[in-house]
Amino acid sequence: TSDNILGLEIARPQGLLSSLAPTPDWAAPMLAAAEEAVRQGRAAFIAATPRLNRRFTGYDLERACPGAGGFEWWRLFLGAEGTLGPITRIRVKLRRIEPEKRLIVAGFARFRDALAAATPLLADDPTAIEVMDEWVQRIAQDAGILARLPESLRPEGPVAYVFIEFNGHDPAEMQARMTACLERLRSLPGQIALHQARDLAEIRELWAIRSAGVGLLGKVDGAARPIAFVEDCVVPPESLPAFVDDFLRVLKGNGLGFGIHGHVDVGCLHIRPALDIDETTDRAKLVAVSDAVFALTRKYGGIFWGEHGKGVRGAYLPEWIGPRAYAALQSVKRAFDPAERFNPGKLVTLDRPHMGIATTPFRPFNARPGDALEKAFRCNGNAQCLSYQAAAPMCPSFKATGDLRHSPKGRADALRAWKVARDAGRPAPEDDLMAALDTCLGCKACASSCPVQVDIPSMRAAFYADHYSRSARPLSDRLVLAAERLSPLAVTLSPLLRPVWPLARRLAERALKTVDMPAHLARPVAAAHRIRLADLDRPLPGNAVLLWQDWFTALFDAKVAQDAIAGLSALGYCPLLVAMRPAGKAAQNMGAEAAFRRMAGRQVAALQKAAAAGVPMIGLDPAFVMMLRQDYPKAGLTPPRVMLAQEFLAAESASGRRFPQVRVQGKAAPRILSHCTEQTALPNAGALWAQVFAAIGLK
Repeated sequence: TSDNILGLEIARPQGLLSSLAPTPDWAAPMLAAAEEAVRQGRAAFIAATPRLNRRFTGYDLERACPGAGGFEWWRLFLGAEGTLGPITRIRVKLRRIEPEKRLIVAGFARFRDALAAATPLLADDPTAIEVMDEWVQRIAQDAGILARLPESLRPEGPVAYVFIEFNGHDPAEMQARMTACLERLRSLPGQIALHQARDLAEIRELWAIRSAGVGLLGKVDGAARPIAFVEDCVVPPESLPAFVDDFLRVLKGNGLGFGIHGHVDVGCLHIRPALDIDETTDRAKLVAVSDAVFALTRKYGGIFWGEHGKGVRGAYLPEWIGPRAYAALQSVKRAFDPAERFNPGKLVTLDRPHMGIATTPFRPFNARPGDALEKAFRCNGNAQCLSYQAAAPMCPSFKATGDLRHSPKGRADALRAWKVARDAGRPAPEDDLMAALDTCLGCKACASSCPVQVDIPSMRAAFYADHYSRSARPLSDRLVLAAERLSPLAVTLSPLLRPVWPLARRLAERALKTVDMPAHLARPVAAAHRIRLADLDRPLPGNAVLLWQDWFTALFDAKVAQDAIAGLSALGYCPLLVAMRPAGKAAQNMGAEAAFRRMAGRQVAALQKAAAAGVPMIGLDPAFVMMLRQDYPKAGLTPPRVMLAQEFLAAESASGRRFPQVRVQGKAAPRILSHCTEQTALPNAGALWAQVFAAIGLK
């Protein structure tokens, strides 16, 4: 990062100070003191810092006084972690992405062989060499992620994977490097699998598989889980195998499990030992492992903090850099922050003691077994929920607001803080927490896309249940719950309600504090395509398919059922719309647990009765189907299988059924817009629709 920063601006009590503007008079004494400190300690600093690709950052005395002369004070702030003051503006250098990209993935029988491959592979000048060990491979395989790999990369037994990427401008030169790399890989010890990506789409998919596998490191059962405290050490790449051997001996000597991934081309591995920080014995292991691994980085000429900052690990800095260089860092700190107000106790201290691994209090690590907010404590800050990509479904409320508090991570932090305060008997204010939770759309993207599956909607329901056991529900909530509970009656009475709905709609919008409610009540489908639950005991027509819908669709969106019936009829089926029963989604979202269980129990009974008829069942609402699959089992309920329309039709096509073909093509290809819950819980939902379209000849 520091190689691509061109300057910055900091905030001082006297005003803003920018490296890209003339220095104001008030800043001159401060910068003069900092420059004197840098020049006095620069030689000792250079002697103490290894010459590695992942260079030491923060208080960079070497670059602050370049050999050509001058004083670039702003370089001292890069990697200083806020200990010198707040940064308000940064100017970065942008580089064009090379148009040509290639990727090779190799499998090795032993992780040590994968590590040893780094040094010879550097001769082909790859952009990156990434590795993941057999433990990551195993958990990714157990999760089904590796099924997406090409067959050539799925040999029997444990595999350590190496990802080698090349980027450039000249296709011919890129191909020559690829050819040389492939030949080199075939000659390396332990190499058992090899694959070259065909195109950019496959390159993205292979990297996504690697990222998904690594993300699973945080998703482990039990009180102990991987902790990032010795995970970014850097040593010379040629020393990596021996360093890892010693590192693993330390972990095994402490009885710790671990997973490994990282960037072997720069000698940086991410190793996260599994600990339960709530336990005194594991806290002692945390300190012992930290001390031992710090000593190993000294032994192999490396850096203890290669990528992810120092924080409380900065307590090792005085020993690592030596007394003379550290005194210079203290003088820099004194120039910019003599009162030690900025991130006090971290990295460089004057009169304060260092915050260290052994002395810094940790927040509670686990909730009590079975606690509804357990996942809030398991959020490990991987921040995959903080996505700005338009095509990524997680998290819509964060994308809309840009407010961290409205992300799964922010909500998990708030729920955890509330729970800790409540359990400790301290005041636990709820207004801000309510505001953050109320904006959650309940899409459940976090429940499946987050590596540790931090399910915010379920935890929100648990919080609401607790909160409203002590406080009255607002009128709008009570009306929504009543609407769901009474929806079967409303459907029955819809011919009488339909004429007065325009007036009732305006009143409902005011009472519910909503806008844009449906303008009309749904009209029932033709009687030939309706079936009551009581009639499911009778013989059903051939090619019958039972359709299920949730209450909101049944009341307000007749076109969904009409289109489904028309489409299935055209394909040769006899679709029958089952009399609606509410699934309890509104009740569950609002924490009305008793009401949810009553409705869910009746829904399961109805589904089981229908399943006895032995015909396929399709849910018209993706959110309804995913609720049956995700939320009902968590509540101890086991509904029979209800499919999405594309799941049913794709399976029918795959079994050999021939569908009528589309005769008139539209001007544009069909565009698939999946429901957010559907897209995350069933990632191939769009691909299944593509199969269905292909089966009917729609291009």
